[in-house]
Amino acid sequence: MAKRLPISKQFLRDLSLERLAELSDFIRALILEKKDQEKRLAAQRKREVLEEKTVDSKTYRLVLIRCGKEACHCNEGNGHGPYWYAYWSEKGRTRSKYVGKKLPT
Repeated sequence: MAKRLPISKQFLRDLSLERLAELSDFIRALILEKKDQEKRLAAQRKREVLEEKTVDSKTYRLVLIRCGKEACHCNEGNGHGPYWYAYWSEKGRTRSKYVGKKLPT
């Protein structure tokens, strides 16, 4: 059974075309934001941070990776790695790059 909307259908019908378009744009943006949030949460569950170091404006994290394949040994808690990744901010977004098994000096 469908859940009730927190606003009435009649309220929506009474909105002008301009307001409906605004609402539609808002809902699209909200859906994209929620999808992005779910992707980030899924990615976080696939990585277990073992160590973290900050050098200059970059943060280096030593992580164990879970690939997600059902038959893989990493699902038993071991994970692949550990591997170092570098994280930094660029134009308001967090960027990352695989570094390798050894942290650069």
